[in-house]
Amino acid sequence: MASSADDQPKIELVRPAASRDPAAPTSPHPALSTDEQPALGYPPVIGYPPGDPRGPGPYAYPYPAPAPPIHGPYPDPGTSYGQRQVEWRRLSRFTRGALLAISIFVVLLLSATIIIQMALHPRMPNFLLSGFSVSHLSISNDSVLLANWEANVVVENRNSHIRLELPLVWSFIYHRDPQRYLSLMKYNEPLTLGKKSRRVIDLKMMTSASEQPDTRVVNAVRNELDSSNKKVNFSLAMEVAMKFKYSWWWKKGATMMVYCGDLVVEFDVESGFGFSGSLAGNDKPRKCLLLSN
Repeated sequence: MASSADDQPKIELVRPAASRDPAAPTSPHPALSTDEQPALGYPPVIGYPPGDPRGPGPYAYPYPAPAPPIHGPYPDPGTSYGQRQVEWRRLSRFTRGALLAISIFVVLLLSATIIIQMALHPRMPNFLLSGFSVSHLSISNDSVLLANWEANVVVENRNSHIRLELPLVWSFIYHRDPQRYLSLMKYNEPLTLGKKSRRVIDLKMMTSASEQPDTRVVNAVRNELDSSNKKVNFSLAMEVAMKFKYSWWWKKGATMMVYCGDLVVEFDVESGFGFSGSLAGNDKPRKCLLLSN
């Protein structure tokens, strides 16, 4: 038998008076206790256990703590690399600047040398034979030749802007054949000539018994001495080292051969000291040939 709604008991949910808030909305569900409410926020990270909230235990660390580094902490790698980059850039700039300055200096020096050499164009000096004589010339029966030779050579510097130096001169006396000399001498007195100037070289040589020429040359000289005119043909040659100087930084060196040929000497009658003679003809200086060595 069905009962009506009025006959069933009524259930009313009443909020406790102490916690009722007039402004709070009413809920048809019963309130949950604090222990049963879920925690708000992010869930715990999976894989790492949570730390111990109680802090360190009662036991101390079994090993002593390491000492601090002597030199302090290492610098920041980025800062050190940046400093090295700045230093390398400064060094590379200085190196490039130095190389550029050296290159410019070398180019300017070479250019100036070429221009000066083309503009100045050193001229070779003139060599003039102003005197030549032979004294105490004698030839023994066993073809030993003894003689004293003397020559005066004038050197003219034809350059108006360049000085000339002759540090070394080798001189040779020949009889016709320039391959066989009668006497030789090394002139060790350096000679310096200013611009457009001249100097005289006095060459004095001697043929002694210890330095004898070829026997064929001695016999040829004997045959000319025994002739009626007593004229003997000699030649003088010089190997000259030269230095042309314009300034402290420009100089040029050269070695030349000077040849004064066809020196006919007319001898007097033989005396107790042998034959003596000088150049036949006028006393006008003779220009010598300048040959490349």
